Amino acid sequence: MRTEILGKIKGKYGSRATDSSFECGLYSRYLGPVPGLLVNPLFNTTPDLVVQPSNAEEVAEILRIAYGSGIPVTPRAGASTVYFDCVPIKGGIVMDVNLLRGIVELNEERMTVKVRSATTWSELERYLNRNGLACKSYPSSAPVATVGGWLCMMGYGLGSLKYGSILSQIKSIEVVLPAGEIRTLTSETEPPLDWFAGSEGTLGVVTEVEIEVRRLTEMEHFMLLLADETELMNVMQAFIDASVTPYNLNFADQHCLQAMDKLGFGLEGVDSGCTLGIDYEGTKEELEQARKTVEAITSENEKVTRLQDEVAEMEWDGRFKALKLKRGGPGVLGAEV
Repeated sequence: MRTEILGKIKGKYGSRATDSSFECGLYSRYLGPVPGLLVNPLFNTTPDLVVQPSNAEEVAEILRIAYGSGIPVTPRAGASTVYFDCVPIKGGIVMDVNLLRGIVELNEERMTVKVRSATTWSELERYLNRNGLACKSYPSSAPVATVGGWLCMMGYGLGSLKYGSILSQIKSIEVVLPAGEIRTLTSETEPPLDWFAGSEGTLGVVTEVEIEVRRLTEMEHFMLLLADETELMNVMQAFIDASVTPYNLNFADQHCLQAMDKLGFGLEGVDSGCTLGIDYEGTKEELEQARKTVEAITSENEKVTRLQDEVAEMEWDGRFKALKLKRGGPGVLGAEV
């Protein structure tokens, strides 16, 4: 019976569905592979079928069929996680939602944008920038991470220090529930959209997201060298408590710096201590206050040295390349360095 149902889905979706052992094998892993010794005795990570719906109605149809037949469904988009969230554990169907991409509507009066869930954060940011706008926050995996995926992982990333989690920026979502019902949810509906933040695809398939945006403003970047981890923590707290909140803070302890140096990614002239990158965005007045804050913190502390602006700019430009540290050798798990 199960084979017959999967065959009907494959027949209907044609080239957008496959049960090829080779292609299905590609969906049995994600960004970071987990050793077979840990996986094979417990899980069946190879799907029986991979299907690509192109809209919410097709998502609903597939879920209705699977729900009625007891076939597990695993949603998958950018697969940039390293926590085994988008890999099946009981075979079944992998729903590749990467065709659900693109901008649905920009509302500058509400300062929101509605996007299809598999739109990557970099795609969204480029679209907004062309319209004088920007994302409030986004993940360090923005080139491949999707808007819907980051919501389902309760994302915190670049910009979250100033603007909060992704959940705090979401106005509404369109989601297909397990039995195939299409719903538009807000924080006041039943169920509320809050349920889907951090749900990791277990409660339904998010197909559209309406999210708050901000005006595109100038940015300034600073990089500090600190004597040790204790000083690093003290200075970080000083920036957090300052009158102007940084857009982002990025730090590296001495072990990280030493590992980066061995790989040829070290900072010239930096062979000990810790680094702290501070990034600001805002109005001219806010940026002026940010500069004064940096000057005040560095001038009153002999254990803090401000590095050249070029170093700070380079660090910001490399914000999507944090995993280059893994070039030093493989780890057992994807999140391990």
